[in-house]
Amino acid sequence: VARMIMAGCEFTGKIPFNNVYFTSIIRDDLGRKLSKSLGNSPDPLDVIAEYGADALRFSIVYIAPVGMDIRYTNEKCEIGRNFANKLWNACRFRQMQGPSKAVDTLPENLSADEKWMVAKLDAAAAFIDGELEKFRFHTAAHALYDLVWSDFCDWFVEAEKLPMRAGGADKERALAVLDWALF
Repeated sequence: VARMIMAGCEFTGKIPFNNVYFTSIIRDDLGRKLSKSLGNSPDPLDVIAEYGADALRFSIVYIAPVGMDIRYTNEKCEIGRNFANKLWNACRFRQMQGPSKAVDTLPENLSADEKWMVAKLDAAAAFIDGELEKFRFHTAAHALYDLVWSDFCDWFVEAEKLPMRAGGADKERALAVLDWALF
């Protein structure tokens, strides 16, 4: 880091960055630092082939609180894989409902469930933005996971199935709120 700062100052006359983030040390299930020389480090390409790159990235952030070493096993990537599948299923469900028409989604026209979800999304976005600005990636990942898994998928999507079955304006409003939440 010091060499990068000195080189940046020397060659550009500017400090190249203002923040440095130190990650946790990743250890094996016995508590030893992952190391190629010890042979206890999984091949990332094998992990990606089994779980996916996004699952690996999300899982590492999810299990790594700031300032603490973490014990890693490949099975912990199931957290990220299952989260990605949950998101994919929510998007697939929305896509299966077909296109929606532009409808008036002013707050007074939303159902109580829709108002609740919009408020949860707004609060979560503000909280996650704040955590990311403070480099608290672990806390942001947990907040995102809880919002998507529990509030959005397990509760809100299930609650919106009834207005979607009703059709008409209720379905269009429900689809508009789902679209807003997913995008």
